[in-house]
Order: sequence, then C-alpha cells, then structure tokens
Amino acid sequence: MTTRSWAFTIDVAQDFTPNIDVERQSTTTGDYEAYSGITGVTMHLSATETGSAIDASLSQSASERSATPGRIHSTFDVADLQTYLTAYRNKTVWLVLAKTGELVGKSLACLVTRNG
Repeated sequence: MTTRSWAFTIDVAQDFTPNIDVERQSTTTGDYEAYSGITGVTMHLSATETGSAIDASLSQSASERSATPGRIHSTFDVADLQTYLTAYRNKTVWLVLAKTGELVGKSLACLVTRNG
C-alpha cells in the first residue's frame, strides 16, 4: 500500500502563500546552508511533478523573506485558484520551483481542497 503525504494543502476558497526554505551547498565547507540572497525563482502549480503551469496565472515570481534568509514565498490569488483548481479538488497538484530553467528543489505535492 502506498500512502501520500502532501507538503501543502491548497484551499481554493482563499489565497495560497507557500513559504519554502531553499538551501545550497557551501563552496568552502561543503555543508548545506540557507540560500541567502536568492533571486530569479518562480513557483508554478502543475498537474504533474515536472510539468508546466496549469495556467499562466498559476505561475508566480518568488521573493525571499527579508527576515528569514533562504525562505522564499509567493501568493497565488483566490480567484485564479477557484478558476483553475476547482477541477482538481481532492486531487494532487505540484508546486514546482525553478530558477532560470533549473530546478531549485524537488516538486512539492499539494492536496487541493475547498474548506471555505
């Protein structure tokens, strides 16, 4: 039996603002550290783990939280979620992170719900 765990639950009745901690390997120590100052990251919601955005409005530029180095976020608007994700209710979609065409981290599974 396979069970799935979700990184996030997306409630289509409200805005969705994922916060993701991004790390990189230090060139001096080899240890992983917060990717402070990261730019050029996009987040999009996809029907598949490595696919393109379900709709262009579900692709956002991410920015780093000023108080937390390496933590990026973006907000997906409730109107877009209702329009494009209602058909995915109780199904998995993927939050895909990219930086200039390069994957920043694994795609994150998200369960679509409507709790509002």
